[in-house]
Amino acid sequence: MSLSNSRIPKTAVEISETPVELVYLEEITESAETDSDNQELIQAQAALEQEAQQLAVSRQQLEQRLEALEAEKADLLNKQAEWEQTKQTERQEWEKEKQQVYQTVTRFLYEESIQLAEQVVQQTIDERQLKMTPLLVEVIQKLPISFEKLCVTIHPETLEALKAEHADDKEAWLMQNIDWRFDMRLGYGEFSVEEEKEYFEYRFPEIFAAIKVQSERLLAAKGGTADV
Repeated sequence: MSLSNSRIPKTAVEISETPVELVYLEEITESAETDSDNQELIQAQAALEQEAQQLAVSRQQLEQRLEALEAEKADLLNKQAEWEQTKQTERQEWEKEKQQVYQTVTRFLYEESIQLAEQVVQQTIDERQLKMTPLLVEVIQKLPISFEKLCVTIHPETLEALKAEHADDKEAWLMQNIDWRFDMRLGYGEFSVEEEKEYFEYRFPEIFAAIKVQSERLLAAKGGTADV
């Protein structure tokens, strides 16, 4: 066939009114990709909404826990304040009781010292001639407090005198329950008793000297002399 005969005759062409849909492959590919993207977006949005709900639940639980902790803290502070108040009250009562015991024992020791001194002052004022064990035992046994172990501070010579007197069985228990300590500032026959942070002094020479002076004055007033 020659090139001059390649034309289509007009009589061979027919015009039809039937619509024809044209499909482009590029549009089909883009539409499929868009649907896939929309599906992924929907899934991502659903996951975000679920995560947001979980975060909201966690936040609510955290707020509830914080409220519970605040309530526990307030309760703890109230209990601590009550405990401190109770301890303060107990401390005040203990200080008051301790002061009463101190005054009672101090008054007792003074009165007992006077009585013991009056028994010996007319015989001798030389403390080295006194028996230390009976004096110490008598005072400690009459203390208006109970104790398990006493701490007695004395001069070393006084302890030597106590050992030399060989306390009998009735006094042995007392001597064994004493923690002996030395103080060179104390005189012979002087001692201090300490029990549970309580401290009591018992000084024979000072009391002996005071009673001796008083006795001498009484004898002088009567025209006599003190025989010591």
